[in-house]
Amino acid sequence: MNSSELPTPFNIAERVWDWRRDMLGPLGWRKHCLAILKDDLFAEQLPPSENLYACGAFGVMAARRFTQFIVWTNHPDRMREWLEWAIGESKQEGRFTAPAVSDHGGELFARRGDQATSDGLYRASGGAAGLWYPLANVRLATVVNNQEQADARIPELMLCMHEQCVIICDPLMETIDLRSWLHLRTCSVYLEDDPAERERTTCDCRQVVEQLVRDGNMGSIGWIVAGGGYGHKAKPCPMDSLVSLVQQGKQAGVPVCISRLGARPKNGRIIDWRPAKPPSFDPRYREECRFHAQKGDNVNEWPGILRVQERPRWAMLRSMLGGK
Repeated sequence: MNSSELPTPFNIAERVWDWRRDMLGPLGWRKHCLAILKDDLFAEQLPPSENLYACGAFGVMAARRFTQFIVWTNHPDRMREWLEWAIGESKQEGRFTAPAVSDHGGELFARRGDQATSDGLYRASGGAAGLWYPLANVRLATVVNNQEQADARIPELMLCMHEQCVIICDPLMETIDLRSWLHLRTCSVYLEDDPAERERTTCDCRQVVEQLVRDGNMGSIGWIVAGGGYGHKAKPCPMDSLVSLVQQGKQAGVPVCISRLGARPKNGRIIDWRPAKPPSFDPRYREECRFHAQKGDNVNEWPGILRVQERPRWAMLRSMLGGK
């Protein structure tokens, strides 16, 4: 699959890591950068102890401690299950050592007959000595295209005990309300400090918040990336839904990045296009816009309110030295 066709913000990342073809690739990179994984590590339903790619990838990312990685998945429940196994595998309470997981990945690749990758992971485990989960240079992400997916996947992502998670709404197909999750940390403090209000609150995320506070496993959203799809099978992307995400992120103080508007943006008539000039609207296409850039990735053609490409202030290099 071509990397440009994946539902991820590749125009934001500086590198795309094809871990299927080159598991040890990042170990040879000369410069530190923001990298994103090309494929879903948890696409296959495997027992956590048999997911050799996840073990190998996390071992490599730990050894490459000054490079920021975005690990995205459509199955955050499988990601959480694997992380729970990894914590137990390292025999540490509440966190895992990177060398333990990397060594296990080396055993799995050796069992498969890939001795070169196995030897590389054993060497990488030495560079990851002393690092703990959650790794400060790894950001967990999930892809949501509609409200149903958001309600099902974001709670699982939050339970991965990782701060500064990434929500990828690309391609966006309808308006998504993320306010309950964007204000999750505020809600949890409110519920914890004022038990008398716990029964009376009507917060949508109350049950999940209570579980997170009780278990001490609370994550937070640190970045929202949204955009429209492109290609001959692309579905329309509502521009007013993109505006809604920008406003939600602004209210919660969470950076938002609009990667592209896609090939079939719609509902453009209700958007203030200044300073750009509104494109032509063809009724045959149900009020869809047509840009000169086929992928809708030319920012100069966008309305001003959607020219938002913010980046989060992630961990400084000093804090990345020892993980968390």
